[in-house]
Amino acid sequence: MAALAALAALVVLLNIISPLHKPIRRLTRDYLRAQIPQQLGLVAWAQQYTHPMLDQAVFFSAATVTIEFYLLLLPVLAWCGYDHLVAMLVGLMALQAIAVFGLKELLESPRPADCLKATSSSLGTITIRDYSGDIEDGLPSAHCSGSVALLFYCVEAAAAAGLVGSEAQLALQLAAAGWVGWIALGRLYLAVHSPVDLAGGCLLGYAVLQLWQLLEQPYDTWLAGSALLPLHVAAVSFIVMRCSPMASRPTAAYSYCTAWLGGWAGVTLGYRFIHPVAAAAAAPAPAPGVKLVARSVGLQQQLAALPLWMAAGIMAAKMVVGLAVVAATKVAVKEGMLLLLPRVFGLVPTCVRCLWQPPVAGVAKCSSSDSRVGGSRNSSSRGVTSSGVHSSSEESESRLTSGSSGCSLSVLRHAVDGTANDVAVTARFAAYVAVGFVVATFDAAWQPLVATYMFASSTA
Repeated sequence: MAALAALAALVVLLNIISPLHKPIRRLTRDYLRAQIPQQLGLVAWAQQYTHPMLDQAVFFSAATVTIEFYLLLLPVLAWCGYDHLVAMLVGLMALQAIAVFGLKELLESPRPADCLKATSSSLGTITIRDYSGDIEDGLPSAHCSGSVALLFYCVEAAAAAGLVGSEAQLALQLAAAGWVGWIALGRLYLAVHSPVDLAGGCLLGYAVLQLWQLLEQPYDTWLAGSALLPLHVAAVSFIVMRCSPMASRPTAAYSYCTAWLGGWAGVTLGYRFIHPVAAAAAAPAPAPGVKLVARSVGLQQQLAALPLWMAAGIMAAKMVVGLAVVAATKVAVKEGMLLLLPRVFGLVPTCVRCLWQPPVAGVAKCSSSDSRVGGSRNSSSRGVTSSGVHSSSEESESRLTSGSSGCSLSVLRHAVDGTANDVAVTARFAAYVAVGFVVATFDAAWQPLVATYMFASSTA
């Protein structure tokens, strides 16, 4: 287990040590691209069972390992009283995202569907199931990695809290393994992953879980007592977002990593907001596992004083209102940042701004109007790919880091809609920070409303 934890730590370190990215990619990319076509036979075997009902089942199960699903699951857990569990889960999944999505960008291993399209293979290519709008690399499978890390952690957390016995724990572990196996077969069926991708994802997910179990107690101590927590969160976020590997083409991997990192930052800051250091220091040390159930028990006692229909209505209303607040917060913060950041970044010297360029492939614009818009969205720039200059990751990165004297807005990478990448990434990160903060603090704002309602009802 220690070896697996060391493997996960090595992957995370390799992902944030920028000088190693190019040599590693040169050593591995050609080999991986030669290996994937040799595994297309297994993809063909999986696709011979194509059926519309199977398509829907695979899509449904794959949806349980998406950011959208977690945006529903984690708030519900937090608002049911398991806020400490959510804080731990978000930390685990952020670490998993850094490892898996960074390694995807580092290795740039193709998906089987890409190989099918690029060759004259007689195998049928995926049509509506090819995830063509979600460009991403193959090795390792993020679906397998995330499933392994999340499910097995939840089982072990429940066992540590005394919620399940040893026999039930074993049964849950077998069920988790079966679900991961189904997810893996679904990814093979969709031709979005090869067997190597799937095995690598499972191995990396379990390795990250072992690393997290070593880090969990120090992390919990830091979460409860560090006076410099906001500074630490900002430093970790900046290092990961700036030093992650840069793919040679725009992919979704970095966006997913940014979302998890932002959610982690928001939940961490929100958890500190409702559990300040002074209160944590004054509280008696809890027994193992108490944090998992303490607020849940208090919540159950509070609702037990109400009629069943009223308690169910209050919980349902909290979930509906809370999720609506989360969705509105995400949209409002992102759109607000997209309007505000170009003006703020426009006040920063461009040579300084070049230091904060996220490793996302894009377009280097030709600069006639860049100095006016400062990287804001411009509907007229949707054709920038034809008038601008496409920069490879190595060329663009070298231009940005070659020195401040020649640095200008024209070398900053932009998305095809004209938004500067640093603006888009910062806005996305801020939106998920806000989401995480709302998830962590919403229940603390909701409880006084419930208490006021209960008091008013009792005195009516």
